[in-house]
Amino acid sequence: MNGLLNYHVQWLGMKHSFLAAFVTMAIALLAVIFDVPVPSGVFVENEATSDGTVVRVVDSDTLVVMENGEEITVRIIGINTPETVDPRRPVECFGEEASRAAKAMLTGEGVTLIPDSTQEAFDKYGRALRYVALMDGTDVGLALISSGYAYEYTYDVPYARQSVYQAAEDVARTGGVGLWGEGGCEEGARE
Repeated sequence: MNGLLNYHVQWLGMKHSFLAAFVTMAIALLAVIFDVPVPSGVFVENEATSDGTVVRVVDSDTLVVMENGEEITVRIIGINTPETVDPRRPVECFGEEASRAAKAMLTGEGVTLIPDSTQEAFDKYGRALRYVALMDGTDVGLALISSGYAYEYTYDVPYARQSVYQAAEDVARTGGVGLWGEGGCEEGARE
C-alpha cells in the first residue's frame, strides 16, 4: 500500500481506505470510458523535471522542497486545499485533516517536480508552480483530490491535467469522500 492508503487505514479506518481505493478505481474507469489519459505519475510536459526532498508541508497545496541544495517553495498546480496557515483567516473546514494527510504523505519524501508549459513558472508570491510526484510515480495532486483532501482549482488558464483532476473531484464528491463526506463542509467553505 502506498503512504496515503496507509494513512487512511490508520487515521480513518478500513472503511474509508476501501472508499479511497474505490474512488481511485472509479477515476480510472471514467478515464477509460471518456478516453481521458490517466496520469501514470511522472509526466514530462515538454519541460525539464527536477527531483528534490520535501522539507515541510506549509499548507496542503504548498511545500518547501530541497532541490539541488536550495530550498524552494512549490505550489502544486491544479489543486486547492482548505486554509490552515493564513494568519488573516480562520482555519477552514477540513483544513486540519487535509494538512495531516499531506504531511503524512510528503514530509521527508523524495519527489519529482514537473512544470506545465501552459502555466507560468512562478506565481505572484514567488512559488514555483509544479505538479508533484512521489518517487513511486504517485501524482500528489490527483491523490489529494481523489482522497477528498483537496479540490480541483484552475487559477487563470486551463492546465494540462485539468480534465483528469476535475473527473477525480467529481468522483470524490459523488462518493462522499473526505471534505465531501456526510456532515462535512458546507459548499462555501470549499470554494
